[in-house]
Amino acid sequence: MSAAGGRPARPAASRPSSGGADPAMRQPFAERSVDEDVTRELRFHLEARTAELEASGWSQSEARQEAARLFGDYAKIERACRELEAGTRRTRERAQMFDTLRQDLRFAMRQLAARPGFTALALLTLTLGIGATTAIFSLVDGVLLRPLPFPEPERIVDLAERNERGGRMSVSNPNFQDWRELAQSFEAMAAWAEGSATVVVGTEAVRARPVLVTAGFLDVLGVRPRIGRGFVADETRLGGDPAALVSWDFYRRHFDQTRALEDQTVQGLGRSFRVVGVMPPGATFPEGADLWVPTELWEDTSGRTGHNLDVIGRLRPEVSIEAARAEMQALADRLRVEHAGANDAAGVDVTPLAAELVADARRPLLLLLGAAALVLLVSASNLASSLLARALSRRHELAVRGALGAGRARIVRQLLTESTLLCTLGGALGLGLAFGAVRLVRALEPGRLPRLDSVTIDGRVLVFTLAVSLGVGLVFGLVPALFAARAEQDGTLSGGRGSGRERAWHTRFWDVLVASEVALALVLLVGSGLLLRTLWALLSVDPGFRVERLLTLDVTTPVAQPSAFEPELLRGLEAEVASFGERLLGDLAAAPGVASVGLISHAPFGSGPSGTFCLGEAPCVDSERLVGERGVTYSYAHYRVVSDDYFATMEIPLARGRFFDRRDASGARHAVIVNETLARETWPDEDPLGKIVRQIGMDLHDDDVAEVVGVIADVRLRGLDQEPRPELYFPLRQRAFRAQSPTIVVATSTDEAAAAAPLRALLRERYPEIPADLVSMSRRRTGSVAEARFSAAVLATFGALALVLAATGIWGVASYRVAQRTRELGIRLALGARPAEVVALALRDVLRVVLAGALVGAAAAIGATRLLESQLHEVRPADPGTFAATLLLLVAAGVLACLVPARAAARIDPVEAMTDRA
Repeated sequence: MSAAGGRPARPAASRPSSGGADPAMRQPFAERSVDEDVTRELRFHLEARTAELEASGWSQSEARQEAARLFGDYAKIERACRELEAGTRRTRERAQMFDTLRQDLRFAMRQLAARPGFTALALLTLTLGIGATTAIFSLVDGVLLRPLPFPEPERIVDLAERNERGGRMSVSNPNFQDWRELAQSFEAMAAWAEGSATVVVGTEAVRARPVLVTAGFLDVLGVRPRIGRGFVADETRLGGDPAALVSWDFYRRHFDQTRALEDQTVQGLGRSFRVVGVMPPGATFPEGADLWVPTELWEDTSGRTGHNLDVIGRLRPEVSIEAARAEMQALADRLRVEHAGANDAAGVDVTPLAAELVADARRPLLLLLGAAALVLLVSASNLASSLLARALSRRHELAVRGALGAGRARIVRQLLTESTLLCTLGGALGLGLAFGAVRLVRALEPGRLPRLDSVTIDGRVLVFTLAVSLGVGLVFGLVPALFAARAEQDGTLSGGRGSGRERAWHTRFWDVLVASEVALALVLLVGSGLLLRTLWALLSVDPGFRVERLLTLDVTTPVAQPSAFEPELLRGLEAEVASFGERLLGDLAAAPGVASVGLISHAPFGSGPSGTFCLGEAPCVDSERLVGERGVTYSYAHYRVVSDDYFATMEIPLARGRFFDRRDASGARHAVIVNETLARETWPDEDPLGKIVRQIGMDLHDDDVAEVVGVIADVRLRGLDQEPRPELYFPLRQRAFRAQSPTIVVATSTDEAAAAAPLRALLRERYPEIPADLVSMSRRRTGSVAEARFSAAVLATFGALALVLAATGIWGVASYRVAQRTRELGIRLALGARPAEVVALALRDVLRVVLAGALVGAAAAIGATRLLESQLHEVRPADPGTFAATLLLLVAAGVLACLVPARAAARIDPVEAMTDRA
């Protein structure tokens, strides 16, 4: 086509190849920017078209203009090409990166497989460290970090009253009723109270945890039954239709699931309840509850000093917790003014429910997580030490790679790939170890950890384990990798061992690692030693009463509960409770192998009721003024109701006076027995016998005076770690109202197991409504220290792991140092050095580092163990005996770890050592 004709055909020879610009124009070993490549490419196309037009007869300026016109929108094309080139380059770089990573992984796997001993030891170290950390993190995640299994759990709060001293109290019913009516910050508010009782499902009597709840309880939680329905209005009123909700687990264990729900009942608390709903699994509150019944079925006539309820509320969406606190405090101030002299609540605590549930578990769990982190650091330090030793053994290989063109960055990346792969494999094995550890913890945990059902190995824990594995591989593999990357500069190809300055650097780095392992291990050993001493001290405490050959039985008295709290009805109930208790005690006492039987309202080694009492014949007034100073009218004490033979059965000594007997009948003047602590604090210079007290808060008997007829020795009813406190004991026949769910204690004249069989047979025959769950007092005693035993066992396990890992690290460093000094030690032997001197020489440097690490660890442990102070009993955080014992144990382990390579050094053949060119 002529020049005048417009668009001549483009010569085939001038077309660029499908790959873009002319390859000759590219610089394959130079990095150029995307903009530069695109500019060169477009310029090439324009110049090629211009040259083609000029060859066809166009002038230079016309050819350039025509080429530009034919090319189109240059800016748009340039932008499109730039984006295309950038994408192509990214794809190419990504492919190259993954290809390099595949190569590095294949090479890393070959390297690990080529040294199975090193790999197995490193994997064992990492498995222990990462597994321990993962297991404890899963506990922390399930208990502390996960939200409650309710809709919008952040809006659910716990409400409690405060006394004048700032202490938390449960809530009185009148105050709760006023809160629910007057508070504007809450969408719903409900109260609850839990206990333990015997219930009958079908023909089976079982111990259960019933919860009395007010209307709106499910509204606060935001849940609905999985089967059936919640309570309706007719079931939440005085004298209403008795209905119950049951937990999913309780339903699965005890109910006939082939029958319709509306045809099933549960008998307990003096009523027969229709089961109207089954709560969804995992949404149980309070934790461990078996059934929920409306508390409105019974009349509550308690006053504003009767703190018997726990309260929860759901905040309105627009209300902050700070605003709710301010409103509730103002409401508490108002109620105290309106009910002056009858209301002892000085304030209200408003706390997120999740925080309140885990308040007691937070500190112990965080301490365990810290201990697990120390184990991880010990294992990571051990890994770093092993990686450095391995890098030194590969100096020749790395030098060859450097000489062939591998840069330092490339070598570092390869070594980091190996360490990261090793840690990832260790993390996978640690995950399996954590899975088994979590199941073991759930089986052995003493039941003090809340929300334990939420603890599991899931995606969150997997992400944590992966992050820890990668972090350890990268961080603790970096220094050995950086050092190894210098191999091409140190003369290794010629057979050298590196410069003296470089060897000194290796030594200093190893010293730091070994000292760190020793220090961390000592901190863990001291902590576990303190907890073990605490456990031993607790088990050595004399509780003050008989423990051996003593059986216990928890009972719920099967009497009908009146709907109205009228005095006559309640006195009738009390008489039934006392009659049933005495009949049961008589039948059990006649069983074979039984020496004596007693009853107490609240089981030993557990909590019990407490309150104020006043002195003298005059009625108690201003009972909210709780004081405990000498010379005042009011004081504070725990109280129990017991049978006549309880003290004799428990072998609790009588300090003065007498025990309860037939003189303390229901119509007689009320009697009370006090412990020595109460007598000493209340009547320090007087004879307590004959003194008069009134116990406030005992419902029917607030106005009844009681005469002190005896003083018993102090006992530790609340726990081995609890010092004796003032205690009052009332006779069963006079105050049985507080003994509706008592514990029976049976002293046996034979072996406990032999005596238990006829007792169970008797209960099944005469008292089928009482589960024959006999528990020895020694088992209750052991269970009372279960929390201390659990913490000591976990921390002792961590300490043992740290000790083994530290000893392994010491052994590895000592072995490598002996191998590095083989020539020197051989020369010394050849010159006449004795084997013992060579052993001492091989031990000296490493043991110096061990001692330095132990001293640093001892200083760190002095500060760290103060965190354990609240969990110690009769043991100081800086206990010198524990520190000395653990220090000796660690040094002994270090000596044993060094001894094997040191003895090997004494057997070196001098001739072979001096001819060694390695």
